[in-house]
Amino acid sequence: ELNTAFAFESAADELVYVAGASLSVGLSAALFPEAGMVVSTLLLAFGSAAFLLQRSSEPPIRTAEHGATGSAIRLRPVQIITFALIFVGATFATTEVTTVALTKALGQPEAASLVIGVYALGSFVLGIIVGALSLKAPLQRQLATAITVIALTTLPLLFVDTVPTLALAVFVSGVAISPTFITAFGLIERHVPAAMLTEGVTWVTTGIGIGMALGSFAAGWMVDTFGPQNGFWVSVAAGGIALATVLAGQCRLATDDCDTDRGEAVMPAE
Repeated sequence: ELNTAFAFESAADELVYVAGASLSVGLSAALFPEAGMVVSTLLLAFGSAAFLLQRSSEPPIRTAEHGATGSAIRLRPVQIITFALIFVGATFATTEVTTVALTKALGQPEAASLVIGVYALGSFVLGIIVGALSLKAPLQRQLATAITVIALTTLPLLFVDTVPTLALAVFVSGVAISPTFITAFGLIERHVPAAMLTEGVTWVTTGIGIGMALGSFAAGWMVDTFGPQNGFWVSVAAGGIALATVLAGQCRLATDDCDTDRGEAVMPAE
């Protein structure tokens, strides 16, 4: 059920991403340029308030196990997954930045939001499928497979020269996003002690955010320096590094539980 929950959460994220892009453009076009930003800010405030008021699903507070303290980032699996997802996050941001630049260069800047929506749509579809399946392959292999797909599907982006081919290539490159998140969080849940689970998940999501920031910067520089098409080289490089990281960490990620990992994170309390 946990895998299904992760899949539902990831698919919901992508659905909002798809709807949000179209809604933002529609509001800005129909009302005034800032309308999309205003509505998104109001929705963010409403959603955050609703989340803070939600108490029924809040887990109980756990004390440090066996009188020990430590940090989840000291766990090798958390380090591997967080580092890999920094570069996965970079591929997301690079695709968005380069798509905007490329559609403008192709004379269809208004198509950027639709192409980015298609990017999230591919992830949404696969998220639903993965959540409905009971995959038997070990999680670390599923993660390696998903990131392999991400890395390989960045290559066609280098050769697109029309908006339709860009949309198709972006759709394909987005299909492995949800499976990557689903398996990554599943591995975190398996390797991190219950008392550190929230911190472990936070490290991974923070890594994604860092990667998106770095990816946006790198892609913007590539676009300005070498032209719109070359921004996708950042995606290619980031995908390759993410894949190499996960492949190198397969043995460490293959541990069946967090018993051996706990020794890396836990220090006796004084």
